[in-house]
Formats: sequence, C-alpha cells, structure tokens
Amino acid sequence: MKEALLSDLLATHEVCHPSRPVSLFSEGAEATLTIEGFPWWDAELPRDADAQLVLSFASVVEGNLQLPLDDAEFRQDGLLDGLALTPLEDASWAVGPHIEVFCYRPFSDAMSIYLAVERALNDVECPLSPERYLNLGAWLQASSCFKLGTFPKHVFDRLEPQLQDHSILEADHHLFTGSQIASKVSVKFDENWLICDPPTARWECP
Repeated sequence: MKEALLSDLLATHEVCHPSRPVSLFSEGAEATLTIEGFPWWDAELPRDADAQLVLSFASVVEGNLQLPLDDAEFRQDGLLDGLALTPLEDASWAVGPHIEVFCYRPFSDAMSIYLAVERALNDVECPLSPERYLNLGAWLQASSCFKLGTFPKHVFDRLEPQLQDHSILEADHHLFTGSQIASKVSVKFDENWLICDPPTARWECP
C-alpha cells in the first residue's frame, strides 16, 4: 500500500481517463472517495490495469458533495477534470482578523442584508454560505441591540457600504477563527467542494 498527499500527487501527475468515481463514504467529519480506472497516479502500475485510488478527506469543516452513486452521470469520466486544491492560507477570506458587527436598532429589510453578505462572499470566492457568518437567531428577537454576525476582514470591507446604508456602523475587531480554518485546504471538482485537512491518497502497489 502506498500513500501520499493528494497535493503532491497532482503536482507530479495529470489525471488521465478512464478515471471515474465508484464509491463515496461519509461519516461525521470524514469522507472517502474511491476512483477506479487507468492508474495515472503511479507509473509502476501496469498500464492496462483497472486500479483503484482512495482519496481521504479528514476533519471536514464544511462542504457540498452531490455524488449519486446510482446515477450513470456520476460514474462518467471527466468528473475529476478540474480537481483543484487551494491552501486556505492563500485565500483572503480565510486569514486575518474577523470583525463582529452589532446592530443598535432593528432593520426592516433582512433579506437585503443576507443578499449583501452572499455577494460579498462571492466577491472573495468564499464557498461558505451566509449562514456561516450571520447570527440569524438574533434576527428573530425584538432586542434593540444584537450581534448581526462575524465576518472575515476582506468580506467586511465589501459589506461595509451596505451596512452603512442600513445605519449599521458599530464594529469590534477580534483575531480568532481565521487561523483555525486557514490551516485547511479547499478541494473542488465538478460542482463539489470540501474544506478539510490536506487530503491524502492511497493505493495498492505490486
């Protein structure tokens, strides 16, 4: 059995076809995806072998896997085209200070705030949803003072004009959470993505 970081494997090998996913297992914060086909990941394997590669994703923070195993489209070659790993230490939305924003008066158009946060996240290519950052539970309370949410600095910079329009101007700066997620990796392929520890790959060898 051989094992390597998936990032190292992709740096030295190009995905070749046929290469298709055949199984997906997910439990808690762990997930594994099994690939079957041409052994592009190991030049020592026979070129005519129908080999398997098991990708392991540990300590998953968040993600979106839409891989129906009973769907023929799932098993097609090409699903792994564009497989990309991005260390979150290189992502602006995952590093640096986070900012807590407080409201001191109710606001009438909650949906516009939600959509503004969604646009700001898209601007910095953050795959996480607004729910990750907004304190939605507090919106249901009639309190005159509550925390709107906690946002990465680069997201807040894009969100601030919208907050000014709603007279939401108070903010307190904190250094937290960013360093925790910044040690992880964003994994994307097709329409699927995961944020997890650096994924590994393992396979049987002759």
